Amino acid sequence: FDIVTKVVVSMREQLDNLETQIQRTLSDLKIEHLDAVLVHNAEAIPSSALVEALGKLDRMIGRGICKRIGVSLYEPRKIIEIAEIHRIDLVQ
Repeated sequence: FDIVTKVVVSMREQLDNLETQIQRTLSDLKIEHLDAVLVHNAEAIPSSALVEALGKLDRMIGRGICKRIGVSLYEPRKIIEIAEIHRIDLVQ
């Protein structure tokens, strides 16, 4: 089965500790990689912070930490807006 997790990046400290959040999940689950990581409540995050978070996650794909990235939304109309600022693989 695939393992997907969400990360919270609504505050600067959370964005700065994004990889720490993911490494903690990997350690807790005793796994080496995730199938996907979603940014939780993405429509509430300023565009610049969301681009930074997705960029960090993109680099983690290159390092084999996760295979896909995406966003968790409560407002479906935001999917297009977010997809225009950064590539996403999944939407919840």
